[in-house]
Amino acid sequence: SIGMRAGEQIIATGQVMPVKGAALSFATGGIVTQVPVALGDAVEAGQVLARQDSTQLQGTVEAAQAALSIAQANLALVQTGPRPEQIDAANRQALVAQRQVANAKAALAQAQAGPTQQELDQAQIAVNQAKDQLWGAQARRDSICGSVGGKTTQADCDAAQADIHTAQDEVDTAESRQAQLKAGPSREAIAVAQAGVTTAQAQAAAAAAQAKLAGLEPQPEEVAVAEAQVKQAQAALAQAQAALQAAQLAAPFAGTVTTLDIDVGEYAAPGAVVVRLADTSAWQVETTDLTELNISNVQEGLPVTLTFDAIPGLQLPGKVTKIRPYGDSRQGDIVYT
Repeated sequence: SIGMRAGEQIIATGQVMPVKGAALSFATGGIVTQVPVALGDAVEAGQVLARQDSTQLQGTVEAAQAALSIAQANLALVQTGPRPEQIDAANRQALVAQRQVANAKAALAQAQAGPTQQELDQAQIAVNQAKDQLWGAQARRDSICGSVGGKTTQADCDAAQADIHTAQDEVDTAESRQAQLKAGPSREAIAVAQAGVTTAQAQAAAAAAQAKLAGLEPQPEEVAVAEAQVKQAQAALAQAQAALQAAQLAAPFAGTVTTLDIDVGEYAAPGAVVVRLADTSAWQVETTDLTELNISNVQEGLPVTLTFDAIPGLQLPGKVTKIRPYGDSRQGDIVYT
């Protein structure tokens, strides 16, 4: 109940909520490889809660690191001037870099082409096999449960029913995999391949610059270009490292895992909440039924008496700390939290 100046009170229903909470999701889709926490675990700020497969992202980081090293070496070469053996090395590096560009473009074309017909056929076979197993499990269940009372017990029937649930999960997994293949190449795979092309082109440009500058005295504008390439490579590395960091969910604050909706091996869709975290060291009550007629008489700072259905007889003092400035429509009324 909320006290008013005239001594009257407003009665409101509310929910006890943690003062601080977070709903966590991955920025990009991917297969989850690690879930090092369990429901109800207490975690520290920064602790990893889940990780996606980051093999490709790690490769992008390594390529970006290599590109930065090449750019830095190119800058040093431009500043000091090359020796004869450096000229030969620069020419060889230019050829290698060009081959890397061709390989990266081929990888991009393969990523854009999407799954092969063989992969689609294998996915269909997996779906069919999973369905066959489900139908077999259903047939066994019908046979076993239909003869309960003789040599067959109810426990045998329950076990047969559990086998159906397992078989249905296998069907769902196979159909999900088939749907992913039919949907075509993922934006993440294409982006990784495109990053590979960009990195290879940067390496080729740096190698070509080394070969071109061989035997020439460093010029101010050449030094400036080399310095710009270093900055570009540093930015590419920072971007790749950020993408790698986004492949894991870390606790933004110390708290308790209140929901955990992902397991190792499952596909985490981008933006889908997979972990909820709450700081249960402090709580607040959020109202659910204060209408427009009542909210006009409520102000921040007003005293409140809290009672709890689950703890009869308990009364706690409180005060209004915040009023949400917009209302929600519920069952025909506009209510304010």
